[in-house]
Amino acid sequence: MKSLLFIILSDPQFSHRPAEALRIASGMLSLGHPVHIVFSHAALNFFRKPRYETIDYDIIEQSLVQLNKHEATLLFLDTTHATVLPLSNSSIPENFDNYPKLKIEHTEWTAVCTLIENDDVLFLL
Repeated sequence: MKSLLFIILSDPQFSHRPAEALRIASGMLSLGHPVHIVFSHAALNFFRKPRYETIDYDIIEQSLVQLNKHEATLLFLDTTHATVLPLSNSSIPENFDNYPKLKIEHTEWTAVCTLIENDDVLFLL
């Protein structure tokens, strides 16, 4: 079974790409494919801002329900500059409380490079 890596870079407040990535990832996970989801750059606003401010809010919420059901892990790679507040596990908004099985973890570039090397399909959104 092919493993899939989604690297989400687009800001969910201004782009539909993060919602579509989560929709596809949750569908593939439901089919039994191993899925890795990494948020970086502007996509980190997914964790910083309330989700109701995102484009395609309904798609994101439906995807999170499926990702939670399958106990998925959302990884964040914080590469922010000093002008933006850094993201850490303790600063993740409480608006993920409805998804107790959903894991949100920090990752490093070396781990992302390993995922890129080992996964079968890469989506860069």
